[in-house]
Amino acid sequence: MGELGFTNFATENLWEALGLTPEQMVTVMLENSGYRDVTITPGEGHWKVEAQTQSTPALSTHLGLIRPYLPAHVDELSFTVHQKDEVHALAGPLAPWREFSTAPQDSEAKTMAYFRAQLSWTYDNAPVLSTHHVRRWTALQAAQTMHQAPAEAITRLRGFRDLAKFAGDDQLVWALTGVIRYKRLGKTSAQATAELSRMRSWCRLRAVLPEWL
Repeated sequence: MGELGFTNFATENLWEALGLTPEQMVTVMLENSGYRDVTITPGEGHWKVEAQTQSTPALSTHLGLIRPYLPAHVDELSFTVHQKDEVHALAGPLAPWREFSTAPQDSEAKTMAYFRAQLSWTYDNAPVLSTHHVRRWTALQAAQTMHQAPAEAITRLRGFRDLAKFAGDDQLVWALTGVIRYKRLGKTSAQATAELSRMRSWCRLRAVLPEWL
């Protein structure tokens, strides 16, 4: 299709009209991204995709390329990449990513959906996002609410607390609850010294994302 001058047949679902299968589209997208020997094992609700590459794979980016072509009945995906003498696997449920794709662009809801999706996935059987990543990002966001009106700040902080609950981080839930109380009742009505101190310390956490992300 590319040789014939069609540059957007994938995004406009022309591929379906042409009779291409999801397996073929996943293979095309990965091969165009430098992968080879792509193998797909379709299951009733869980697909397994394996491929070879000579370079450092941007697994998260390439996962985003193939997600749109997975059938709606597929609930989970395992994406395994063989790179020289190493093997890496990215795996998890697709529902959180579908929520991310439908969230409004440039919205906090989309950012929160992104975090929930990443928290649901594993890289080499370890969580994609560590506790440090979530705490540092949340603490930095919460610091911004100190300059916002209480109503707006509390709405945002409750969203961050929901994310902390999703992550199973009781310490972060505790700290955010204290900050919410502080914003609701004011400096003279509520003491949240310990919680605010903890949040400030988390703003300085070292949290380096993997190169492939």
